[in-house]
Amino acid sequence: NWGAAPTYFLSKYVLGVRVDDPVINKRIIIEPRLGDLRQAKGTVVTEFGPVSVRWEKAENNTLKFQVEIPAGVRAELHLPRLSKNSTVLIDNQSIDLTDSEDDFDMRKFSRFIAFQVGPGKYVGSVQPRTVESPAKRN
Repeated sequence: NWGAAPTYFLSKYVLGVRVDDPVINKRIIIEPRLGDLRQAKGTVVTEFGPVSVRWEKAENNTLKFQVEIPAGVRAELHLPRLSKNSTVLIDNQSIDLTDSEDDFDMRKFSRFIAFQVGPGKYVGSVQPRTVESPAKRN
């Protein structure tokens, strides 16, 4: 009976896929919590169909990701804020975190940047933006 617990926690917390209640809304939340893991990938079976995710931390502290949302489902993708001014790319489109006029409905939280996405496959990355101090630029 307790043998399923690791799978539940891996799916819901490490891979980050969970259903946003009530189920009739057909929404999921994808919010990875990788901790010290360098990569994680898997397919989580939900009430709406399989949700495939892949997370990979690069050496330069960039988080690369790939998610696939089933047809007829909306998802809220929560990406970790790696710095105060993280740079986000989704499908080779740079997302301006200061402007919400992009194709993605974006909200910022203290730990995450949240985007509303529809069905389909999304590939992207989050990387910390480092700001040089004025003394180093000269």
